[in-house]
Amino acid sequence: MLDKYYILFPDKLFDKPCYKQPIFRWRMTNRELTKTRRITMRILVFDDNQTHRAAAQAQLKDHDLTVVGTYDEAQKLLTPQFDYEKASAILKCQFGDFNPYRSDDEAKKAEYFAADKLAKEQATTYPCFDVVLTDLLVPASQQAQGSLELVGKEMPVGIFIGLLAAVRARAKYVAIFTDSDHHSHPASACFDVFNYAGGESRPTAFTVEGSKVILSNTGNWVQRFDPQDLSKALEYEEYSKRSDTVRAKNWAALLAHLTA
Repeated sequence: MLDKYYILFPDKLFDKPCYKQPIFRWRMTNRELTKTRRITMRILVFDDNQTHRAAAQAQLKDHDLTVVGTYDEAQKLLTPQFDYEKASAILKCQFGDFNPYRSDDEAKKAEYFAADKLAKEQATTYPCFDVVLTDLLVPASQQAQGSLELVGKEMPVGIFIGLLAAVRARAKYVAIFTDSDHHSHPASACFDVFNYAGGESRPTAFTVEGSKVILSNTGNWVQRFDPQDLSKALEYEEYSKRSDTVRAKNWAALLAHLTA
């Protein structure tokens, strides 16, 4: 048994202010520590399909889970958000109506600008996800420049949420997961060349800015479920005899492969 201090969150995540988490004292084996880390993951799921979102909520309920259905929601959660009113309130509480640009008090100006920097940091919310799982084919963002003709039309832009998760949010694990196989969409077919080792059934991981990333179009993880219980996929012997099943993503299987 070990008798040390452990932080029950992935070590990589402590380069951002929001990851100042309490440290608890535990006596546990390495295997137990690994299991605990997996249980405590913060996960973001982005999928525009309501059934797939419900499946994520059912299968990943033991995690700290956030599920969204639009590109813009996902992007907002993966980028720092600055609250101007909060920062202004912090400064006003300390300095009242003091205006550093109209003052000759150099000492107080220096104090003000130092406090301003700290207030901005305190008023900024940083993305705090260990895992980001995103769909590939989703309605385009409303952030169109110029013409709005393509806004809301399905495009393979989910991959940019995956890149954002790795490059800006520094999520430890990232997966772009489509329910369209390589026969159904050319963007899905592009995944095949990345999965040279395990093939379609076991996507090959690679790294982006230190994040473990996979691109999945495997049909093995899009399965039949009881519409009243999306937590566990049905076996063929059962769903082949039923007409009321629904097709949904097996997010739990994806997560297990991604974090293995």
